Amino acid sequence: MMSRTHFSILAVVLLVDTGCSQRDPAIARPEAIFGALDISLLNEMAARQVAPALGSLMVKFTDPGTSVPFALPQCTGIQIGRRQVLTAGHCDRPKDYVFSKNRIARPEDSGKIEISTIGPDLRLTFSGELIASEIGDEGQVPTASPAIFKDTELDVAIIEFPYDLPPGWLDLRGTVDDLSSLVHFGYPNGLPLAISTGCHGLGTSSEAHFRHDCDSMTGSSGGLIIDARSGRPVGMQLAAPGFNLSDFYLQNKHFESPEDFAARRGCSHTAFPNANDYAGCVQTRGLNAAVRLSSVAAAVAQQNPDLWARLTVVQSSECNDRAMP
Repeated sequence: MMSRTHFSILAVVLLVDTGCSQRDPAIARPEAIFGALDISLLNEMAARQVAPALGSLMVKFTDPGTSVPFALPQCTGIQIGRRQVLTAGHCDRPKDYVFSKNRIARPEDSGKIEISTIGPDLRLTFSGELIASEIGDEGQVPTASPAIFKDTELDVAIIEFPYDLPPGWLDLRGTVDDLSSLVHFGYPNGLPLAISTGCHGLGTSSEAHFRHDCDSMTGSSGGLIIDARSGRPVGMQLAAPGFNLSDFYLQNKHFESPEDFAARRGCSHTAFPNANDYAGCVQTRGLNAAVRLSSVAAAVAQQNPDLWARLTVVQSSECNDRAMP
């Protein structure tokens, strides 16, 4: 039985109700394991309870030598309907997609991640194993085609699958715009589901996009950003410099400018004398960029009313067997 999904909060724990009753919350806040870099993997219990709408958007390939199908992590996705997944627009490629909610570290392996540097960029690796339910079937399941909805200005895309996804989705109508205290979920560098806490946003309520200092990396695009106090969805991750500014914010009570932050990562007019090259360096290595989910909802409702109606019919049905049209 499918039902209306909603979100609530206890500490920084995001809950979802997929069966007309709340589950017990995960009670432990994940601890930062990299010192300044605040990214932690979620164990199975926490991941199932904290972010059931999230999954890894994976590209399906076939090994030309053996004809064996396999899938590789590409981005994060947010399930917004029984078959629909929201992700960053730049993640949409002319490929076949698989959406996996099973990329979760085994409890005993949730600490098996390491950090390294490649030039000015950080890289995470995972040496543990995923929970046992995984991954062999990912190459076998039916796949989705490229996006059914795309807004290049917002950098968002919606991908629709030809089969019902696992229960648990986010209602785009339940979003808020508070950026003062944020939590970010995603799959950095294709790792299992991870969380970044203790971060903050910067932007006005009239702007569709905002900047934030949550830790995120390649693969986190499409990740979910929530308000840490209410647990309500706020935004979706788009672009990440891969560095933590929380320490700077807490010490100075204001954000370091993107230009100063980028300068510490190698952006200078000396290194990039061309104005366009310098601007591109600052954009690439400055603060994270995200899009407000309220702006995404407004764009879908305006540009594709039929899709919006399908999403809201399912999200409005309360504890019944009403199928998506």
